[in-house]
Amino acid sequence: MGTVTLKDVAESAGVSVSTVSLALRDDSRIAAETRAVVSRTAERLSYSPRSRGRPTRGVDEPQATRRSNRIALLVPGMPRALINAPVYMDMLHGVEAAVAEQGKTLVLRHLLPDAPIPVSLFPQKVDGVVLFGLFADDEDLRDQLMRMPCVQTMGIPLHEAAWDHVTYDNSIIGELAASYLLERGHRTMAMLAPEASTSGRPRLDVTEGRHAGFRRVLESAGCTLHLLWDQPLLRLTPTHQEVVRETLDRIIEQLLSLKPRPTGIFCSCDQLTAALHPLLLARGVVPGRDLDIVSCNNEVILLQNLHPRPATVDIHAHAVGKRTVEQLLWRIEQPNAPRSVITLEPTLVTCSE
Repeated sequence: MGTVTLKDVAESAGVSVSTVSLALRDDSRIAAETRAVVSRTAERLSYSPRSRGRPTRGVDEPQATRRSNRIALLVPGMPRALINAPVYMDMLHGVEAAVAEQGKTLVLRHLLPDAPIPVSLFPQKVDGVVLFGLFADDEDLRDQLMRMPCVQTMGIPLHEAAWDHVTYDNSIIGELAASYLLERGHRTMAMLAPEASTSGRPRLDVTEGRHAGFRRVLESAGCTLHLLWDQPLLRLTPTHQEVVRETLDRIIEQLLSLKPRPTGIFCSCDQLTAALHPLLLARGVVPGRDLDIVSCNNEVILLQNLHPRPATVDIHAHAVGKRTVEQLLWRIEQPNAPRSVITLEPTLVTCSE
């Protein structure tokens, strides 16, 4: 039988790898009952932690000698094309601004998808790490991160996650969008899903919460809601994410064939709205007159040339980035405090603002 790993213990205990790692360190962020289950499972499997010759978090070393005044931003598993999205760049600028305000140095490390995990993540010592990206269940990566203060930013907080998380309230996005359209008198509406699964039903991953909020409000108001989708609407190129024009064309035809035709539509991201707007005009459908659009992310560079400029929900990505750094600095001083999830509230931005 091979060497027992953290992943083996996690699967047997029914928890995540990060939970196992924290539980075996007796971290107070993990419930006592869970720590006991993990401990018994590790003992039953004869799990032996690998020694890497590095000190664990919280060693008795004077705080002053541990400070490097460097904060790392680690982006694992995310293609460059996604990082280039305006909303993510806004968040990254927020991180950069907050680090500079504190008189510290920002160290950026990007790990491409499927890239091997280096023995040491950072060439120089860092005091803490802002995590942004797509986390695979990689034992080597998590083992290194467990040994330093970390705070994750953006995305959807996971119940079993090991780190603090600062993000935005996803469900409120859909509620704001639905309320806006209802206040403008619409009763038949549509929602544009970004992609579909091979099973024939839409797959709403990172936008699932905002779509659920939109649907919940409209159903409670007794409105008619159409979900529009076809094949995947977004695809990655080496440099950026783009809207698939042929797919969007088919969706617009589907929209225009509905009886009665929707008079309001929710697009879950500004990139879809920016592509939809001119295609509607080309078919004689005037946004703002024949069809009200409400969008999301407040990516000004994508919306500024649309007339009239559609309403959009601002998730305050820049503020999320700054708040993440603030939380990380607090976590550095409070390494054993319970895990925190901080959500910033989105707001609606209309064309008059």
